[in-house]
Amino acid sequence: MNDSQARGLALVCGNDGVLRYWLRDDFSLGERASDTPAFIRLLDESSHAKGLEFLARLEEGATLVNWELCFLIAGEPHALNVAGYRHDLEALIVAAASASALRALCRELAVGRPEYSTQCLEVLAQFDQASSSPYDADIYEDFMRMYNDFARLQRESASQSAKLQRLDAEKDRLLDMAAHDLRNPLHIITLLASGLARQCAEKLTPEELALLDKIVQTARNMGRLLNNLLEVSRATPQPSRLQLQPADLAELIQERVDSIAPLAGAKNIQIDFHHSLESATACCDLVRVQQVMDNLLGNALKFSPRDSRVEVVLTATEAGLLVKVCDQGPGIAEDELEQVFQPFTRGSTQPTGGEASSGLGLAICRGIIQAHKGRIWAEKGETGGAAIQFLLPLTRADQQ
Repeated sequence: MNDSQARGLALVCGNDGVLRYWLRDDFSLGERASDTPAFIRLLDESSHAKGLEFLARLEEGATLVNWELCFLIAGEPHALNVAGYRHDLEALIVAAASASALRALCRELAVGRPEYSTQCLEVLAQFDQASSSPYDADIYEDFMRMYNDFARLQRESASQSAKLQRLDAEKDRLLDMAAHDLRNPLHIITLLASGLARQCAEKLTPEELALLDKIVQTARNMGRLLNNLLEVSRATPQPSRLQLQPADLAELIQERVDSIAPLAGAKNIQIDFHHSLESATACCDLVRVQQVMDNLLGNALKFSPRDSRVEVVLTATEAGLLVKVCDQGPGIAEDELEQVFQPFTRGSTQPTGGEASSGLGLAICRGIIQAHKGRIWAEKGETGGAAIQFLLPLTRADQQ
């Protein structure tokens, strides 16, 4: 700021606001006004209205000091302290980065351009009259410095935001490439190991067959983990990327309950779905919400003991449609109710049937629900176990 405080501009305009000539142009603004020599063209659009008011006040014969206008300097808006004085059919306009720099500029012009010494001295006198204390100039100068620093930080923030968006897009592209390159060999390993087990079943010992089965299961687990990693990388998609459409949430839930019934039967777990709504239409991404239900139902089965029950309840509130999935397992520790939604986080509770857990399912659910502008949370069930709830707001597609 020190260099810019030593610089300034001084120009003479007619009553119509047209530039007549420059007395000082340390910011090289004269080049911008060469085609259409109007004072207003030197300003950023945000100061056009205020600049017109400034010119109108000058035409009325007022001596103006301590006006703040944003000038376009090197393509960026910069707030300058501006003063002006009208004499006959001309108006002298001076500007600098601070009140003290503007005073120094006026004193220099009064000496170096004697034909404008009267105007410059009048501006200086108006400055003295406007100052109610010897600290006003310093306060204003500090304010201007903070304003310019804030404007600079805003520009830097916008630049960093754009850079982060580019990096995020590049990250997604690299993940897609990695997923493609990893899926193929995993698929081949699974096919070859499965085929070998079938063709050589009579020639291999039970221990060797168990090893082949372990290879198949490990490859499949790696494939699932890879898919989960990709989902977490996109766990909070922009609302504009959702494929929103009206969907019957009760019908969607019943379909997912029916699809997971065979897994529930393997542990003799009963899934009950309750709702009493005449209409349960939500504007949502059907595939994404199905994914949430699959994760929540899968988790409920994973942490439920044999011969137990999972309850799914759909209700309506003023805020939207509320879905609650409750199990009769050991539940979630109080201090882990929020932690379980963090990626790669496993609670202290272990699956009841030795099932694998990547610690990504609930993180994926949270990202999807948040993208719908909803919320998801965990609680202790009323009769033990865990209760996971999510709320989908009653929002039209064109409002997302």
